[in-house]
Amino acid sequence: MFLVGWGWPLVAGILGAVLVGALIGFVNGAVVSYLRIPPFIATLAMMLVTIGAALIISNTTPIRFAGVDGFQALATTSLIPGARVPLSVLLLLVMAVVAGVVLARTRLGRYAYAIGSNEEATRLSGIDVRRWKLAIYTFSGVFVGLAGVLAASRLNSAQPTGGQGLELEAIAAVVIGGTSLSGGAAPSPAPPSASSSCRC
Repeated sequence: MFLVGWGWPLVAGILGAVLVGALIGFVNGAVVSYLRIPPFIATLAMMLVTIGAALIISNTTPIRFAGVDGFQALATTSLIPGARVPLSVLLLLVMAVVAGVVLARTRLGRYAYAIGSNEEATRLSGIDVRRWKLAIYTFSGVFVGLAGVLAASRLNSAQPTGGQGLELEAIAAVVIGGTSLSGGAAPSPAPPSASSSCRC
């Protein structure tokens, strides 16, 4: 979203955030799959890298979007007149439905469950586990990019350190949703609903 603060169109900023999220997910997937770095270590290291990059790019100063029409409306526009139900809630529901469909109806989702349940058995069944883990991390990165857009919209600025601490909420949401910290599969609707409860 730094692009928007530098005068680029809003659509370009949103697409840029999604692409950067996908790229970071791709790199995480490559490090985990091909270099065999433990996922927790790889993603924690990437978090520190991205925080440092954000501080350098922004010169440690928040980038404000005061002159960007319609951006803050993503987080503040109410779906129901007189009720405080922001548009971001609808976007959360759409993202949850998309994730649920992908997990339940696509090869990516089926392989994600298989890899999470028993990675070695999945590999022995002839599935290219490394390639599919790369795709899973990239898909996850797209959602992270969208979440970053909504967070920036809520603050109406790009805060270089704005997301610190949310990683603990993300882990808590996954655990509340039924996923074991030691790995395995969980019902697809559970993590999205758990994440919403963490924010309420």
